[in-house]
Amino acid sequence: MRRYTDTDSSHTYAADDLDKLLKQARQQRVMLVSDTAGMGKSTVLTHLSKKIKEKFQNKWVVSIDLNGHTFALKEMKEEKIDKEKAIEFVSKKLLKLKPGLEMELFKQCCVKNHKVKVTIMLDRFDEISPLYKGSVIGLLQTLRQTVVVHLWVTTRPHLREELEDELQQLSFAMEPFSDENKIEFLTKFWSLKNWFTDIKSKKKEKCKKFKMFAEKLIKNWPNQLVTKTDSSPASHCRPACWRRPLIEKLKHFICQENPFLICRSS
Repeated sequence: MRRYTDTDSSHTYAADDLDKLLKQARQQRVMLVSDTAGMGKSTVLTHLSKKIKEKFQNKWVVSIDLNGHTFALKEMKEEKIDKEKAIEFVSKKLLKLKPGLEMELFKQCCVKNHKVKVTIMLDRFDEISPLYKGSVIGLLQTLRQTVVVHLWVTTRPHLREELEDELQQLSFAMEPFSDENKIEFLTKFWSLKNWFTDIKSKKKEKCKKFKMFAEKLIKNWPNQLVTKTDSSPASHCRPACWRRPLIEKLKHFICQENPFLICRSS
């Protein structure tokens, strides 16, 4: 497939431009998202799931964390799977739908063209046992033969080419956070968290202060705001926001910069 495809050309979808990505998704059955650990693949999948539900009221979106279904995948490995068994497996073993109306509706929406269209999102393909990799690829290939409108799959790069070749679809990658992205993220994050109080300042003034602190933080502590995967947008700011030692340093830094901003104890 790569022999006949221009893999060097690309198109970037910004966070506020997801409608175009969803429009692109309508033109292809399979959407692969491949990137390194910590890039935020699962977070993006969750966000896209919400956006699809908001934008398309007739879409039935289901998200499945493959890493949490080891025993089910082991059972699937031991038998050949056709369309009927594939839908049964997804509804009963992966989604754990109880026998009854919901399960029957889901099955019908997967085998017949109804107003309600099914989108299946499979997360963490790379984290399942290599023993079940072929079975999951077979499941995806079988689901493509049903009326399931979209299949989303996330993986790390070492399995990207194999998935692309087996499913005949090129993957999407994530762009790392720029310094501007980090500053915007930290500013919004601090504005939502109840770490700091400043009775005298209005919300707008607080945001300006947070932005100023974020700019100084990115400039003074660049190495403490990344993990081993330096290109990871999710990792770029996570340590500063969640690791307790860095949180305390951060509060101390902010209080030094502005003594009127009171830091709450966590």
